[in-house]
Amino acid sequence: STKRKKKKTNKDLIEDFLDVISDDDLRKFVRKEANTNIEFRGVFFTSFVQHYNDQNIEFFVEQIRAVKIPESRYSDPPAYSEVAVQNLIKYAQELVWSGNLEKALLICDALIQELNNSLYRYILGQEIKKSIAALFDILYTISAIKFSDDDRKKFFQKCIKYIQDNTFRHSDFDLKFYHLAIKVMETEEEMKELLTCLKMLNNWDSRSDLREEINYEMIKKMKGELEARKYLESHLSNPIFRRKAIEFAIEKKNYAKAIELANDGIKTGAHKAIGYVSEWKEYLHKIAVQLNDKPKLIEYYKAKYFEYGNEDKKQYYELMKSLIDIDKWPQFVEDLIKEYKQKSYYFDKVKIADVFIWEGYYDRLFEFVKANIPIEHAGKYEPYFPDDYRNEYADYLEQGIERYIKNNYGKTHNKTSCRYLRRLLKISSRQRVDTFIESLKMKFAKRPDLVAELAKV
Repeated sequence: STKRKKKKTNKDLIEDFLDVISDDDLRKFVRKEANTNIEFRGVFFTSFVQHYNDQNIEFFVEQIRAVKIPESRYSDPPAYSEVAVQNLIKYAQELVWSGNLEKALLICDALIQELNNSLYRYILGQEIKKSIAALFDILYTISAIKFSDDDRKKFFQKCIKYIQDNTFRHSDFDLKFYHLAIKVMETEEEMKELLTCLKMLNNWDSRSDLREEINYEMIKKMKGELEARKYLESHLSNPIFRRKAIEFAIEKKNYAKAIELANDGIKTGAHKAIGYVSEWKEYLHKIAVQLNDKPKLIEYYKAKYFEYGNEDKKQYYELMKSLIDIDKWPQFVEDLIKEYKQKSYYFDKVKIADVFIWEGYYDRLFEFVKANIPIEHAGKYEPYFPDDYRNEYADYLEQGIERYIKNNYGKTHNKTSCRYLRRLLKISSRQRVDTFIESLKMKFAKRPDLVAELAKV
């Protein structure tokens, strides 16, 4: 048989075409497409932009825009050429590495201008955000380079202008311009100018924490660590500052201060910053570990053990057991069970069964299941029941099956009832099950579908 020829990849086909196309024909194709296809022209220019010296911001903006803008607000493609943007970002990175900061900033200006225009005009997913993030990576790299004083001032004023123009407003990218300005800021006048801009955020209650963080960075840069720490200590309602203060106290081994800050955060966070409460509790745990404070560790693990939604209860149970004296453990277990019994939520109460299993209290497990757990959920506990409880368990199943049939109708529930009967058959005699089935047929004679399903058991 003839061997089937392997299908060529696009990469292979491109190479084949380039091998047979003459340079002259290729040039003709590029000229034609670049003159008639706006997007192709943008990709072409930005792919070879390093070979073109007469460049200005208008040139770069034109290439970024090298795509037809759709009429619909929610249309694809976006109002800029993604390929052109990526090419220019790559070129700007190369310019930074080679030391040509002026041209790199020129490209960044064009990218900022056009990406800002597109950010809210269209729903663009994550692609535009990735491009903006890459753009800021370039700007942060530039800000870390040693400038001449004139270039430093120009970079600072560029950041101020972007802030004043509300560039990338409401996206949190706008705040990055503040951080960039702080990196190159050197004079009191520049600090005052940036503080004036910062007041623009005063009406943004949801971003007050971020505004305070920017203020903190400015004070730290211009007035030093001590003044910055004073500012931080006076704004502890800001979770970012509370975190810094706690970490600083732990670093200095001032555990009393760290505990005070964490407890105060838990107290105030209950109604102001509830999302941070678990973080402050984690700090208390971290401190307790460092101090080997067993009572506090037990308190923490117990809270985690009872925490709603925590499925890994066995882990915290074992941690508590490892910290409590062996002669005190039985009473601690009884206290846990008592606390569970006081809870009203069913799925909290059934966790008592897990405690009985972990401690090997199988007699108590059986009594608990019999009194509290319906047959629908009892199957997972069966392997732990002692053999001499078979008759009692059979009684429990019979009562549960009859209750289930009484409360549930339909084909699916009929089959489920028979599945429970087969479970009963495994622990009881055929005669007992047949007698029970006959009694069910009599009690539910008006449900022929059920009676027919019972006959199959």
